[in-house]
Amino acid sequence: MPTVADWSVLVDALRQARRVLILAHINPDADTMGSSLALASALSRTGVEVQVAVGMPAFEMPTGLAWLPGQEFLVPAEQVRAPVEVALAIDCSAIDRLGTLADTAAAAELFAAIDHHASYDGFASVAIVDPLAPAAGVLVAELIDRLGLEWTIPVAVGIYAAISSDTGSFRYPATTADTHRLAAALLDRGIDQAEISRRIFADRALGLIRIAGQTMHTAEYFPSAVGGGGALIGVIDAKARERYGVSYDEVESVIGDLTNNGVAEVTAIVKQDDSGGWKVSTRSRGNVDVAALCLRLGGGGHRAAAGYTAAGNLAETLAQLHAELGIDDGDSRTAR
Repeated sequence: MPTVADWSVLVDALRQARRVLILAHINPDADTMGSSLALASALSRTGVEVQVAVGMPAFEMPTGLAWLPGQEFLVPAEQVRAPVEVALAIDCSAIDRLGTLADTAAAAELFAAIDHHASYDGFASVAIVDPLAPAAGVLVAELIDRLGLEWTIPVAVGIYAAISSDTGSFRYPATTADTHRLAAALLDRGIDQAEISRRIFADRALGLIRIAGQTMHTAEYFPSAVGGGGALIGVIDAKARERYGVSYDEVESVIGDLTNNGVAEVTAIVKQDDSGGWKVSTRSRGNVDVAALCLRLGGGGHRAAAGYTAAGNLAETLAQLHAELGIDDGDSRTAR
């Protein structure tokens, strides 16, 4: 949990800074990007120079996030202007999530992090970390209030996008009464929550709908997994993405479709990136701590949502995942 001293150091540094670098994690989602752009929009009104960057070469905003306001502050990683007084990583549990900008961030006068992952590894000198927060956006909202910054519509939209996405539209167990109170305050500021929700949860390309349908059709169900709670595992390879014209970033949403089942305690998507490597995203209905599972395999996340990068090919990745989930050999059924 962040201390009063942690908050004071970060707030004082931001008030005195002339140039601030806000870092969204690689392969960004709505929590890291909505929070980053919202904070940049708010800080910019004080006269500070603000840059938002993602440490990926030739980064392009994912289609599903292209509507977020505040993108005028987004700069390519290779064009970040240094030095900076404050480098602030948002929603990053490990320094490798900063990609090519890790060294730039570490060279700042103050290197800080705002995060809500239990697996946060302590890479920043000042950390505002609360594993009980349902989204990094909740902590960024508190920072905006502590700084006394103005809640314009672009700021409110970014924070609402962050918290609604990371709570699964307020369905996940980490959602609290305070989460709803923050959402209500953002609605009172005039945001169009129906439009934001449509952008996040409903606007999907036809190719993504088709690849989601294929994945659900071919997913395997393992009743013996996690002590009899069951696991549902889907696979999306690069050839399928190419066939349907779906980017790697876009397929992350498919796990939400697969998770809406009434049989499995744990759901996983094994997905291939453009370099041929495999990554695994997991979800839990609440009785299994998938963050602990993913941490053992080099990743991290939350109790109900976590992931990791696999070291081997597909067969090796599935074998390792099956072992972690306690799946009995020969125990599989195609989901239907």
